[in-house]
Amino acid sequence: MSETSTNERFNALDGARTTAMLLGVFYHALLFGGMLGGSPPTGFGPPGGPGGPGGLNGAMMLQDWLHSFRMPLFFLISGFFCRMMFQKYGIYGYLYRRYSRIGLPLLIGIFTFVPLYQFASESFRGGPGPGGIGGRMSPGGPPGPMGGAAFNADDLPPPPPGFVPPPLQPFDVNHDGSIDAAEWIVAKKELPPPPGFGGPGFGPRRGGQPDDPRAATNASAPRFPGIGPAGPAGPRGMFKPPGEVSTRLFGTSVKYFTLSHLWFLWYLLVFATAAPFVVSPLGLITGRRGIVDQNCERPTDVGAENLRTEGSLPVPFDVSPPRSNAAVDQITASIIRWQMIPLLIGLLSLPALLMTQSMFGWSLGLADGIGRGFPDFLWHLEFDMPFYFVYFLSGWWLHRMRVILPSVASGWWINFAIGFAAHLAAAMLSLNFARQMDLPNYSLLRFAGYALYAVGSAFTAWAFLGVFQRFANHPSVFGRYFADTAFWVYLVHQALLFPFLAWLTPFKLAWWINGSLASLMTIAASILLYESFVRPTPLNSLFGPGSSSRSNSHRTKELSVS
Repeated sequence: MSETSTNERFNALDGARTTAMLLGVFYHALLFGGMLGGSPPTGFGPPGGPGGPGGLNGAMMLQDWLHSFRMPLFFLISGFFCRMMFQKYGIYGYLYRRYSRIGLPLLIGIFTFVPLYQFASESFRGGPGPGGIGGRMSPGGPPGPMGGAAFNADDLPPPPPGFVPPPLQPFDVNHDGSIDAAEWIVAKKELPPPPGFGGPGFGPRRGGQPDDPRAATNASAPRFPGIGPAGPAGPRGMFKPPGEVSTRLFGTSVKYFTLSHLWFLWYLLVFATAAPFVVSPLGLITGRRGIVDQNCERPTDVGAENLRTEGSLPVPFDVSPPRSNAAVDQITASIIRWQMIPLLIGLLSLPALLMTQSMFGWSLGLADGIGRGFPDFLWHLEFDMPFYFVYFLSGWWLHRMRVILPSVASGWWINFAIGFAAHLAAAMLSLNFARQMDLPNYSLLRFAGYALYAVGSAFTAWAFLGVFQRFANHPSVFGRYFADTAFWVYLVHQALLFPFLAWLTPFKLAWWINGSLASLMTIAASILLYESFVRPTPLNSLFGPGSSSRSNSHRTKELSVS
């Protein structure tokens, strides 16, 4: 495949990227629907596990499965397109386009989309904003605007004896490995409610010292990553605190100026900036290209007439420096030949997944950066960044090896079966053993649970690539339109979901019908806004496909975000 392929449209990857974005709308519809449905939030993680509900729950299982692969798939595809742009424009043009097409929407969104989402959350949930508990979820308060009995947060029981989730560890003052009644009272005052009761990263307090003197004396105790102390740096929360500068700038209004659901743009900007400098020493980015034949014995020219397709697929490689690249590509050819790419991605991501230290059982937690405020997120690296960076680099590598894309299609159903089975096994391990920390082989079980989760994420993401490579690798007006508008839909969707969910709540629909209808209405409303206020204006260059994509239907759009 020649380098002129930078001008072609990768329809399969466009379709997979668009689907990942729209699945995010459905994912949040399920999550927010639980907030407005009158029942306590189901948490996040395998049912019955830490942070999850006590029994089987279809909505929660689907949420957890979607979360396991959707964002990894997004970063994988983003890495693919970022390398394509890097080769086309060079380092300076590449960075300029990344900062203008990712950085500017992020900056604008923090002061528009995020406040709109927060206002919608407060208005339709009846709460005082992130971390506050109001409306129908108020402790002992009246029903919220959705009607129904109020849920009393004081009814939430403490964790079972012998199990102290990481965010509660600072409150285990006597270090007995359990949270007693007195410690639980302090914890509920200082920590935010579980997911679904309040917005990200904010407890009911806005800084200052804890009310309980025992907690004050324990203020110097080590904090689990992601749990910030009360005070100027921001209130302690389930996510990283907004930060000292953000709190000083905005005070109690800092909740309106956090990364929120735009965290993925910040992560992507960091990855896009770092990737060329990370991979360059490995010899994975060069100018001239070659092909290793099916036996990985000799390089040939890059011309299409020299592509040998007998046996296994040909493997492209960068010919400078030849020795290091030949060794890398020999290993790569073996991995490709045995269809082991998703397994390798899963194993490479496992150490990074273990670093995330999720409080939600043996799974990938919600993004660390959600609660970080502007501008503090600019100088903070989050614990889950390495996990997603592995997928970004995998996409970067996939663009270099893009001649293998047809082979991805052939095994999509096998990869899907392996991914789903591994995810289910990880969920069952977490369900049955994550709380039993006194087991003699607990560390081994925990490692196995995370390993299965990592492998399940990788195989499922790879399977989705295969599905679109097999069935949607062709241009279509419908697919092109949604590929060009999905970015805008994702940016604006959270503010629109709440009113639609509020309207649907009195009908008491099944969770999957409720979430599907809310998603469809939100997508339709987002597209209407796009056609009315974005497409006819210069905003289209930021939130739409860009002028180059509009003028050339065969050119890949420059936005590599999901």
